[in-house]
Amino acid sequence: MTKSMYEIIKYQNGEAFAKAIRSFDSGIFEIPNLPRIVRYAGREAYPILPYLASLKPKAIEKYDFKKAEDVFKLAQQAGYKLIYADSLEKQNSIRHLFLPQEELCTFRDSRRFERYHIFHLVKEGAKTLNRADFYGKETREDEYATSVLSIQVAKEGGFIKICNRYNHTVQNPDNTFYSNPEKIIKGLTLAIEKFIGYSIGNAEVAIEDGFLNLNGCLYRYHLEEDDVYYGEDFYIKKQELFLINKDYQTLVDCFLIDFRKNKITLIQGTGCTNFFQLTNQNIFPLLEEEIKDGKLTKRKEGDLTVVCLDNRPILKARAGALVYIHLTKPTRSTESIFSSHEWIEEIYFDNLTAIGNTFFDHAFTCCPNLKVLHLPKLECLQNNSVVHLPMLQKLDLSSVQELCYGCLNYLGRISQIELPKCEMLNVFTLSNNMMLRKVSLPKVKKLPENILFANPLLKEIEAPLVNQEELTELKLKVLDKKLGRKITSNRPLNVSKTYSHLYE
Repeated sequence: MTKSMYEIIKYQNGEAFAKAIRSFDSGIFEIPNLPRIVRYAGREAYPILPYLASLKPKAIEKYDFKKAEDVFKLAQQAGYKLIYADSLEKQNSIRHLFLPQEELCTFRDSRRFERYHIFHLVKEGAKTLNRADFYGKETREDEYATSVLSIQVAKEGGFIKICNRYNHTVQNPDNTFYSNPEKIIKGLTLAIEKFIGYSIGNAEVAIEDGFLNLNGCLYRYHLEEDDVYYGEDFYIKKQELFLINKDYQTLVDCFLIDFRKNKITLIQGTGCTNFFQLTNQNIFPLLEEEIKDGKLTKRKEGDLTVVCLDNRPILKARAGALVYIHLTKPTRSTESIFSSHEWIEEIYFDNLTAIGNTFFDHAFTCCPNLKVLHLPKLECLQNNSVVHLPMLQKLDLSSVQELCYGCLNYLGRISQIELPKCEMLNVFTLSNNMMLRKVSLPKVKKLPENILFANPLLKEIEAPLVNQEELTELKLKVLDKKLGRKITSNRPLNVSKTYSHLYE
């Protein structure tokens, strides 16, 4: 029987997956409905082996609710005030503790409390924590993140998540403490189960990031956006599974591409407008403009799925995650694009001249794998754009005439920045670039203060129109390593009074 189950898993998930199970614990093959549990768990078993081992028949244990403590008292012991949200008012009662760009999707779903048991936990002193103290060094379980938590259990069962105060500012924020209430305080899982009247089904061993347990099955996803989970050939929305037809459909991030209909559809979630998760929503109209009157096809290139328009690649995806985009038609984007995109590696917008129209633009920021950014027609780089790109190697901004506040910072692999048409720089630009050796600014006449700091390898500043005394003084400052290292991270501005206490 074990051999038979091994062969089934080998055929379904691959030989490496089956061998990993056998090497780790062959008893896993005795788990009832194992093929169903791991059908969409991907082809790498190692991240979920401890969890699978905990599902073996001998590991199943029924809890005695009589031993459970009161959930409100237990939360109090952990230092939290607990609010059970059985109304819209209670559901949104903690909203004032979140920054606008970090709000939970929960607050924008007026019926969430009807589908979930929601337990909000607010730690004493949460309101007085200084958000600015954590800016640029946020982690999922740090003091600020865990000062306000939201435990949500699907009423139809089989799903639990713990959301934190950062929401999408950190990776997998809906899996805080690996969605295990025991990490908050021992006994909390049983206390919650007693309160709601049934077992959550949450294993003692937590599921790794990137996996979702839905109705007892594991789903490997690469993206969670707006409360929708995306895998290579499925997406999960409101705890409902949607499978694509791989014969004529492809998923690339939030885009469902139908080659029969020659159409791209944006899969949308609950309507959350979280600032850092709008990339795909803002890219969609650009894609629609690009594919108009063209023919969509697809092909494989190694491990990549390539979406072509009239035989020219416009999108490439690895296991469903967007890694490459090349658009030639769009000339303007009314909203910012590519903020906090984890997988993108190459971006080409051949004719884009303008991006964004708001203060917090943050275009092309916090993309940890971006290597190429090609924007040859862009005329103005909006506030806080092209920053925190540790792998960036190639950058084309040959038409940019103005750098606004906080641009071109923290570019990890760039050795030379050329801005041949740039005439105006703003403060807090061109700083903290560890590999930068040369900056060329042939049309700039005036250099503001607080630029070009903390570039330890910078040797040459080419600015022939700048007053030589000013340039000499600037060179003495920015090329002095001791002074250069004193620059501090800027923090968000123009915060409304409602949220000002988070920045004070």
